[in-house]
Amino acid sequence: MDSKKSTGIIPSAEEAERLLEDAGKRNPGLWIKHSRTAGCCARKIAEKCPGMEADKAYVMGLLHDIGRREGIMDMKHIICGYRFMKSKGYVDIYNVVNLN
Repeated sequence: MDSKKSTGIIPSAEEAERLLEDAGKRNPGLWIKHSRTAGCCARKIAEKCPGMEADKAYVMGLLHDIGRREGIMDMKHIICGYRFMKSKGYVDIYNVVNLN
């Protein structure tokens, strides 16, 4: 995956980082650091697993809690994340966010 372009299915790493940064401005908290850690860990795991795309794993880990951008709402962030990513047209990632 070219990290400079969005495939339309998932955002590029740069776009994912921007989305997370914007979300952190809307709802600051430890969840931002947690999401960055999840993204980095996902990338490292994917690098060791044949057939996995490290950049894609990074993006999905980074955005797995993106629904928290809407605020503190227990598990409703899953639905908010699903709707947000779907509204952006990121078909693959909104399925992952929905399963979080």
